Amino acid sequence: MVEEMELLFTKEGMKVRKRVSMPFTGEDWHEKLVSYEEIARRDGIKLTVGKIEPEIERGVLKGLKFHVTDYSVSSTEKVKVIPRDSNKPGIEIQGDFVECKFAKDVLVETANWLIDENLLKEENIPMDVGGYKRYLINTKKVHKDGSSFHEAKTLKNGMFIETHESKKNCIEYAKRMLEKVGLSRDDLRVIGFSIE
Repeated sequence: MVEEMELLFTKEGMKVRKRVSMPFTGEDWHEKLVSYEEIARRDGIKLTVGKIEPEIERGVLKGLKFHVTDYSVSSTEKVKVIPRDSNKPGIEIQGDFVECKFAKDVLVETANWLIDENLLKEENIPMDVGGYKRYLINTKKVHKDGSSFHEAKTLKNGMFIETHESKKNCIEYAKRMLEKVGLSRDDLRVIGFSIE
């Protein structure tokens, strides 16, 4: 659950800092830079701003910091988020819960969440998570060794993810995906799936 968010608008883009309170791990700050091109592609952003502070360095305005107390994004832009107290199996990433019926959905929905957060981009692709033969995500349904994906699923940005994995590997590879884009593997919590 997001307790606090700061938006710093600079000439480079919008820096987003979220303070997230997670069970057992306590509070943690997460920061990322969102380009103005990405902001322009999103519709339906609503913010409640409690305070605006200028960032001034040597008498020059470097940015504006917005202290956000509440926000929402149009549901057409985000993966389906359902209430956290649902008894359905799924994943929780930084407070967002997404239903997953099968273990392979853990891979797909983690990747789609990263796409929504502008963390999984073409420059991260092809992505492997260890091994010398296979890719996890690619722009084509082809592995490093030239073989075809066994069970490719199409992500919301048109890239392909290999989901032909054991339940244990689906969860492990989803966690490694987070690490590849600079998040912590502990940002992903799997609910309703046994790893065995």
